[in-house]
Amino acid sequence: MPKPGKITTEQAVEFVKALARGERDRGEIIKNGISNQYNEAIATKGRSLLDVTPGL
Repeated sequence: MPKPGKITTEQAVEFVKALARGERDRGEIIKNGISNQYNEAIATKGRSLLDVTPGL
């Protein structure tokens, strides 16, 4: 599931709570989230996509 460009602290906390309550696919969700962050960091050499995407 794609994540919004910017999330609030409250949204992040609620997301973690949902995972902790026993989301069935939580392992896969966490793995994909970490993988996506890693790939974004590699693709942008550690800079935010917002900083390197023209027009944003």
